[in-house]
Amino acid sequence: MLGRLSILVLLISMAAGGMAATRNVKLSGARGNGTADDTAAINRAIARSSYGDEIVFPAGTYKISFPPGIVLEPGRTYRGDANGESKLVGTGGYSIATSKYNQALDITVDHLVFDGGGIRLDGNVVPASHVSVVNCTFQNIVTDGENWTTHMGIYIGTGAEHSHFDHNRFHNIFTGGKYGLEDSDATGIFGYGLSQSTIVDNVFDFVNEGVHIFFDDTDGTNVVVARNHFTRVHRITMEFQHDKTDGLVVEDNMISNPLNPFWLTYGMSVAATTKTGNGIVVQNNTVVANTPLDLSVNPKNYYPYGIEVWGTNTVVRNNRVIGLWGIGIGIGAAHNMVVEKNLICGKVTGYGKSINEYYGPQTGTRLVQNVITPTCPSPVATLMSSMKN
Repeated sequence: MLGRLSILVLLISMAAGGMAATRNVKLSGARGNGTADDTAAINRAIARSSYGDEIVFPAGTYKISFPPGIVLEPGRTYRGDANGESKLVGTGGYSIATSKYNQALDITVDHLVFDGGGIRLDGNVVPASHVSVVNCTFQNIVTDGENWTTHMGIYIGTGAEHSHFDHNRFHNIFTGGKYGLEDSDATGIFGYGLSQSTIVDNVFDFVNEGVHIFFDDTDGTNVVVARNHFTRVHRITMEFQHDKTDGLVVEDNMISNPLNPFWLTYGMSVAATTKTGNGIVVQNNTVVANTPLDLSVNPKNYYPYGIEVWGTNTVVRNNRVIGLWGIGIGIGAAHNMVVEKNLICGKVTGYGKSINEYYGPQTGTRLVQNVITPTCPSPVATLMSSMKN
């Protein structure tokens, strides 16, 4: 796969040739007034560009229709106003920008606001490579159309390698605009596999789910998910599943103020298999369940896990699990897991399952120097008091 990818990138680069140029979408006829349909003009500017060019969106509101939406050619930078005033507004029910099929290669998207639809890195064979989506905002994605992939802020169709999804903001992302007690699929970042990539320094507020990655298509090596802030998330805040999670690091994330919590409101879930999920590190995360349950709607409603972890040689250390979680740290199928120096405090300690191996004792798993106390230490108590709905 990497061989085919390298050849494709080389051929595109050779075909482009020349020096990089800057293409202003307004010079191709885009109005940016929020009324005119700017889709054709923007795609015209992109079609006139070459590999290595920068497509510039001056401050304004650009109305985007589908089909086709914005077609992202490989090898370009798509850059908005540095003050975040370049807004792409979808007319509903589709992704605002989509890469060419199996050609999500060497693309940067920077300082653009996606309102009413997200980005789709499209394909079924070639993973996205050297893609950066940074400093962007994804908001008001509330479609309930049959194409569930349009319910996402960023959709990664066939994995991503050497890519970065950093310093973005995600707000008001719900299937049909709803966040009741039934399961739904809307997510800030959703994809099938990452490798040599980062999801760092993002803000997720008022969304159904923050991050959901199935590690099926790429190997998970050197993937860092760090320093993200999550508030008012309804479903699982971060969910990592399946086979190829080797080397995944989830660290220094802050999770608080769950939204209308129900049986799928986890802090995070790292559900790797014991055969291939190897060397995962979950450390220095703070996971707070401080939103009371609404038992008037469902008397059997409950919070599940603060942190759920599986895998072989997984390390779970120095995390803080606080508040109303039903289970502080839930251990699934695991070999040689180390769970050490975690703090579990608050009401979660009164349920009898602060740390729970729910498949029974796992081979080689060690619980070391964890602190379990109903009274949170002073710095943690101060942190909780500062988190108000």
